Amino acid sequence: ELDSSIAVELRYATNNNFMHTNMYCGFKKAYLQRDVALRLVNAQRYLQARHPHYRLIVYDAVRPLEIQRFMWDSVKIADAVKYKYLSNPKYHSLHNYGAAVDVSIVDSSGKPLDMGTPYDCFCELAYPYYEKRFLANKKLSHTQYKNRLLLRQIMRKALFSPISTE
Repeated sequence: ELDSSIAVELRYATNNNFMHTNMYCGFKKAYLQRDVALRLVNAQRYLQARHPHYRLIVYDAVRPLEIQRFMWDSVKIADAVKYKYLSNPKYHSLHNYGAAVDVSIVDSSGKPLDMGTPYDCFCELAYPYYEKRFLANKKLSHTQYKNRLLLRQIMRKALFSPISTE
């Protein structure tokens, strides 16, 4: 409601997610705590100041604890790896409180910029920590790298903290 130019496509309200399941049962709105939502609006302004034809797209915002528990229990990978991508519902997640947001950037036609991996990619190619290596060995293109940098720069400017495995 604070900025209608921000696109919303809640991936967990579709089958287009790592679980291949609609977990939100048609829920379509992205809810955030007010201060987090205002930071997101600022990020959108920073992005549009640099690239007027780009806009943010929200893939996830508040996430009910029962969905967090379902994800945790359903993903069949070792806990040591699982912790890199999911929060244990026993300890809750910033998403459970509307204090985290998963975003990317779309162009003027609504097409997501190429970030080198899809949303919810559970592989090292998604890790910002290894980007320079993947750029050098051509697993990431220069355009993909620049798109990632742009997203992180505007989100950091809006006082968001990135996750090293996303």
